[in-house]
Amino acid sequence: MPTSWTQSDTALHDPTNVYHVVDSFQTVKGWHSIIGGGEFQWEGSNNTSISTGTLLSLSYSNNETAGFAANKATLTTTQGVGYASFLIGSVDAAGITDNRPATTIYGRYRNFSPYVQDDIKVSKSLTVNLGLRWDIFSPWQETQNRFSSVNLNALNPITGTPGALRFGGSGNASTATARLSRITG
Repeated sequence: MPTSWTQSDTALHDPTNVYHVVDSFQTVKGWHSIIGGGEFQWEGSNNTSISTGTLLSLSYSNNETAGFAANKATLTTTQGVGYASFLIGSVDAAGITDNRPATTIYGRYRNFSPYVQDDIKVSKSLTVNLGLRWDIFSPWQETQNRFSSVNLNALNPITGTPGALRFGGSGNASTATARLSRITG
């Protein structure tokens, strides 16, 4: 039975732009049919998440499906089922909390995928296909340096033990980069 509708795991506004450049070629030389090419992809994802509250909270009670006492003036609270109230759409209480967008994350990706394939006709009834594709994924990048990660090698300034939170960009406890893969020490 659903009791709330929240946006904690999803985004309020997530426009994604994906651009592809794809090219390929094919050539036939004797018993070989060679195909090759590649794909270059740019992706930009702008994700705004809420910072507080829920969009809608619902509660169901047995009161909406309970019967009345013999005097027909008081509700018999030992009868009725909250799930039955849900099934007939009788909400006992509802609430909504103001949600303000926290921040927008501007994630960027650039990926390249070259490939080559050779179809070799060994005989009239047998063709061997050999191919290779290499997907090169660039590290995720946030254009405004709004990200954090845990560096297990860095000392935590509060506890003095390994494992410290590092932030994108420049400044105290920062990674001095906009890409997650370049986080060191």
